[in-house]
Amino acid sequence: MTEPTIQLFLSGRPWDSIYRTAEGQAVYKAELAMPEKRDIKIARVIPPIVDAEHATGVPTNSGDRQNSKDTYGHVARIECRMRRAVRIRMRDLDVAADEYLKPDKSGFWASLSNCVFTGPDGREYVWSLGNSTKLCLNDPERTPVARYHHRTLGLIGEARPARLEIFAAGKDMADIIVVTCICMEILRVAKRDMA
Repeated sequence: MTEPTIQLFLSGRPWDSIYRTAEGQAVYKAELAMPEKRDIKIARVIPPIVDAEHATGVPTNSGDRQNSKDTYGHVARIECRMRRAVRIRMRDLDVAADEYLKPDKSGFWASLSNCVFTGPDGREYVWSLGNSTKLCLNDPERTPVARYHHRTLGLIGEARPARLEIFAAGKDMADIIVVTCICMEILRVAKRDMA
């Protein structure tokens, strides 16, 4: 199995959560937009431009960064209606969610639980729902790109928070991975609730 390049641990549900590294550094934030709380805003931490120690000449405690208030920059907005993601707005992308994340109807891997999309690099990717939600490059090798692990309560085995692993093949497209992962988890929950 390929080792993840990036591991992000979630503080709650994928659409209302802070995504943090194992060291506790916030990287992404997804939150329900006010006042209607139907849309989801996704933002990424903006790194500080100037290191506080260099700006003031006073040594800083390495724990201060974790305790300071993070500044976030807009990444995307997912419009939701009736517990479904209906539109993705991200940079120059403004598209209906079901047009961007299309059901995979091709070949052996075809399933109602798989969705295909074209990444920013022009290649095709497939999200597969299951015990863990997996993103692979749509190539013969099914190159792993990302995997979302649901939280475990510890009834059997160890309790673990939800986490999103991004492998080397996806490190340059982390924003779109986070956005499409949230859409897939909304879809998974909607399918579960309808069953």
